[in-house]
This record gives sequence, structure tokens and C-alpha cells, in this order.
Amino acid sequence: RLRARLGDDAVQGLRFHADHRPECAWQAATDKSPCPTLHKVQRPGWLLSEPAPLAEHGVHILMGPERIESGWWDGADIRRDYYLIQTRAGQQGWAFRNVGQSDGLWLQGWFA
Repeated sequence: RLRARLGDDAVQGLRFHADHRPECAWQAATDKSPCPTLHKVQRPGWLLSEPAPLAEHGVHILMGPERIESGWWDGADIRRDYYLIQTRAGQQGWAFRNVGQSDGLWLQGWFA
């Protein structure tokens, strides 16, 4: 219905891209074919455009760490430990710590 109302180019979906880095693991797609699931592990439906610092008080770690190291070949390498977190309000998010750094938790995205 949206395509009929707004036009084919106005509505986009997601296409998974083979990259371990969360910010590089998807691309916008205009075709109508369903997007296959790439990961069997849990990933958030909403990734922030830039990771945001996360105050650790009031945050409960539910699962993790899941270490992701990737991108060394293109100069955008990352070494992060990811955690499934829950806030006091009950929101579940995906946060990381940079390996070997003491810069605290960074929020990468939210689960629906």
C-alpha cells in the first residue's frame, strides 16, 4: 500500500551485508523481495546512527560479552565486546565496550 501511495522509490527495506560490524551489516534495498535472516544471534531492530555513551548505573547486563573484531582490511577496524542490556524502564538494548579501553558502555541500538 505504501508503494502504491508514495511510489516505488519512496519505500525501502533492508538487505543484510556480510560484515560483522553492526554499522556495516545492512544496506537499504528498494526491491520487494523478503530479506533473509543472516544471523541466528539476536540483533536489534533499530541501530543508532552513531553509538551513544551509556550511563552504566541502572543498566543490567542480561547476556554477553559477544566479541566482534573486524574491519582491519579497510582501516575501519573495531574490537568490541557486545552485551544485551536492560534499563530500569525495561527497554532492551545492545551496548558495547571497546576492548582495551576504559571509555565505558556505548549504546549501539534498541530491540523492539
